[in-house]
Amino acid sequence: MARSGAVGPRRQRRRTCTCGAATEAQAAAEDARKRCEEQLLQCSSMGQVYDSLTTRLEEHVLAANASAEGAEGTIPEAAPLVVGLCGMPGSGKSSISSAVCTAVNKKLQYEAAVVVPMDGFHYYRMELDQMEDPQEAHARRGAPWTFNARAFVDRVALLRGERCAEVVRFPAFEHAKKDPEEDVVEVLGQHQVILVEGNYLLLQEPVWEELRTCHLIDEFW
Repeated sequence: MARSGAVGPRRQRRRTCTCGAATEAQAAAEDARKRCEEQLLQCSSMGQVYDSLTTRLEEHVLAANASAEGAEGTIPEAAPLVVGLCGMPGSGKSSISSAVCTAVNKKLQYEAAVVVPMDGFHYYRMELDQMEDPQEAHARRGAPWTFNARAFVDRVALLRGERCAEVVRFPAFEHAKKDPEEDVVEVLGQHQVILVEGNYLLLQEPVWEELRTCHLIDEFW
C-alpha cells in the first residue's frame, strides 16, 4: 500500500538540442496549441474533437523530435508535455484520454503517450475506516478529502524536469477490489506526452492547487 517507492531504473535517453532550437520548438508548440483551440471551436462531433486533440499532440512530438535531430550538442532529455484532463464524474475524461492516447501512438508508430489516472490515489477502504467518521468517509468516497492529494501531487511532480534514469510508477483504481492497485501505470523515458485525468486537477484548495501554482501540468483540457 506504500506509495513512496514509485521510481525504478530505466535506460537514460539523451537528446540533442541548442538554445535556439529549443526556442523554436517552444514557439512551434505554442502555435500548435493555438491552432488546436481554433479547430476545437469549429468541431461539430466528438470524432472531430478527438482528431483535433490528436493532431495537436502529434505536432508537439514531431516538433520536439525534429529539434533534437537537427541540433548540435547534447543535454539530458527534456521534460514531457503533461496535459491535465479535468471534469466531473462521467464527463468523458477517461474516454477522451484513452482515445487520444491510442490515436497519437498509432500515428507516431511508437508509444509516445501514456494516460495517468488520478483515481489510483483514492484512500484505501482500511484508511477510510481510520478516519474520524468512517461511515461518512465511505458514504462520500470520491470527495476531494477521500483522495491522498499529497501523494498524487508529489507523484506528478516527479514528471517535471530531468527524470534521469527513472521509471515513474502510478497506481490505478481496481473496481473489482474497490481499492487502488499500486504500480500499474509506468511512465517511461520514451513517453513525450502524459495525459493526467481526474476530477480535481483544477480544485482551488491546498495541495491540489499546487498542480497549477507550481506549474506541474503544462496545459488543461
